[in-house]
Amino acid sequence: EGGLHVPYPPSWALIHMPLTVLPTNVAMAVTAICGLSALCLLVFMIRQVADQFCVLTGPARFWVPACAILLASRFLVRDLADGGQNIMLLTLAWGGLYLFLKGRPIIGSASLGLAVALKCTPLAFVVWFAWKRAWKMAALSLVWAFLFFLSPMAIMGPGSYFEHIGVWVENASRGLTSPDPSRGVLGEEPLSNQALRPSMARYLMTLPEGHAGRLTGWGHADFFDLAPESANLGIRIITVMLLLGFGWVCRRPFDRSDPSWVWEFSTVGILMAILSPIAWEQHFVVCLPAFYLLVKAWAQGVMTSKTSKALLVGIFVLLVVTNRGVTGKLLSNLTSSYHLPTAILLVLAGLTLVVGRNQRRHFSKSS
Repeated sequence: EGGLHVPYPPSWALIHMPLTVLPTNVAMAVTAICGLSALCLLVFMIRQVADQFCVLTGPARFWVPACAILLASRFLVRDLADGGQNIMLLTLAWGGLYLFLKGRPIIGSASLGLAVALKCTPLAFVVWFAWKRAWKMAALSLVWAFLFFLSPMAIMGPGSYFEHIGVWVENASRGLTSPDPSRGVLGEEPLSNQALRPSMARYLMTLPEGHAGRLTGWGHADFFDLAPESANLGIRIITVMLLLGFGWVCRRPFDRSDPSWVWEFSTVGILMAILSPIAWEQHFVVCLPAFYLLVKAWAQGVMTSKTSKALLVGIFVLLVVTNRGVTGKLLSNLTSSYHLPTAILLVLAGLTLVVGRNQRRHFSKSS
């Protein structure tokens, strides 16, 4: 209802089918338990992967993940209110990496492939594996994703399946190819869509009164008044430059002895969220691995830069201290209208890459 079927493929519905035989309250409880369980499993896998290079000991084994969860709590709580689906997707993606490192690429690629088939945006992790020359993992993930993507056909039949896929492709492509960046998959981009494209459109264009992405009331300010085509071109150029820069930083082949790939994988999740056509705040649970790595680096003395520490403290203040429960709905909508969460995630992505490269130098010296 309300167009929610538009951005999702049939495989997203298939995974929810078992819940339809349960009473609504029971189904909600099941999804909540699954979401919390996925969060625990995700933290466990992040710690296992990160501890390959520098093991947490003593009280830090509790306080580092606790602080990371606190930093990401604004997004985690919002997602758990919906059942924790985005946490589960992130857990599937990290499960792929974890099992890959454990020498089980077939199961690991199945985990990542399922995430891709459910929502497509985790395809960014597959691209990262291919870019790091981990060809087997990338290829197997694509095979599994294809099989999972086709699986609803067994229930729907070919006719109904391809009809639904046609609707999904049409709407998804319209959101990606629209010449007006203030309009996307669901029509006019609302304030709540914190993806990079509508966020930049809000600054580059003067949205008309009544537009879903324009704040009504006090506090709104316009900056530039570019035509939609010009704004769209500028956004595409900036997006390509962002991807090329990230690709250059990650140009080294995968090497288990190099700790920087853990930081890169965490950054992929952040970029995946802000570069996708639709990014609600609950999608930003992808920042949890980056927060874990940054807090751990601080606790172990790897993050020595005062600037990096100041940025992390600033992120904490903006995300946790000045959240909606403290500032109220009015100020929360105001910060959303200026797409502050998007800016925070962009800063977080850059900070994660910089500190990750510093850790590689620190680890090399220690070795």
